[in-house]
Amino acid sequence: MMEEIDTDNISAEKLTELKDCFTQIDVDSSGSISITEFYYALGKMNLYVPMDEVRQLIYQHDTDGGLTLDFLEFIKLIAMLDPKVSQEIEINKAFKLFDKDGDGFITRGELEDALSHFGVGATEGDVERLFAVTDADKDGSISQTEFRNLLYDPTEHLQTEEEPENSLPEPKRSRFGWS
Repeated sequence: MMEEIDTDNISAEKLTELKDCFTQIDVDSSGSISITEFYYALGKMNLYVPMDEVRQLIYQHDTDGGLTLDFLEFIKLIAMLDPKVSQEIEINKAFKLFDKDGDGFITRGELEDALSHFGVGATEGDVERLFAVTDADKDGSISQTEFRNLLYDPTEHLQTEEEPENSLPEPKRSRFGWS
C-alpha cells in the first residue's frame, strides 16, 4: 500500500510547481491525468516509455480505481520518480519531529528534547554549537529553511575552527623522507 502523502510536508514553492506541472499535463482540464495525457507528457520531455509501462505506473498510484491520477496521486508518483521531491518530504517530516509545538521553528529546548529522545548523547555544549551553526539568522530558533540547509550540506555548517574547510594535514617528515 502507498504511503499517505501529507501536502504539509511539501514546501509552498514545490507544491505550486507540482500544481503547475499537473495542470499542464491535464490538457482536458478534468482535474485528473489520464494514461494518455501522462504518456504524451513524458514524450514531450523526451522520456519515451511504452504505453504498457505508463498504464502500470498509473495503475500503481491510482487509489480510487479510475485509471487516472488526481493531484495527490500525482504527487505520490512524482515523489517516487523524483528523489528531490521525496527528499523534501522526508526532511519536512524530520523537521516536524523536532518542532514539537508546531510553530514552524525549533527552539533550543526542542532540539535538546529531540536529541535526547533519539538517543543522541549530546552535551549542553554540543547542543549550543549545533544550534549556533544552524541558526543562520541568529534569531534564537531554527527555521525550516535553516534545518533543510543543515541537512542538505552538513559539512558547510559543521566546520570547526580546528578543521578549516579543504585543509589537509601537514605531511610528516620521517628520517627516511616524507611519509
